[in-house]
Amino acid sequence: MRLEVPAVSHRRVVAGETSNGLAEELLADPIRSDVLAIANVSMPWMMPADGLEIVVPYHLRSPVVS
Repeated sequence: MRLEVPAVSHRRVVAGETSNGLAEELLADPIRSDVLAIANVSMPWMMPADGLEIVVPYHLRSPVVS
């Protein structure tokens, strides 16, 4: 059995990165830029500042029931 403990992580923004790009890289989907922005007290349409350390929320997954 594998146990995964969810944990918040942090990442420093590099020049030129966008909210959508960060969401795709860190949260597996650019549409999750809202989640990333809200976790960092921002709005998805605002560009993250260069060098800003952002909070990366953890993924919660639930099993798909067929």
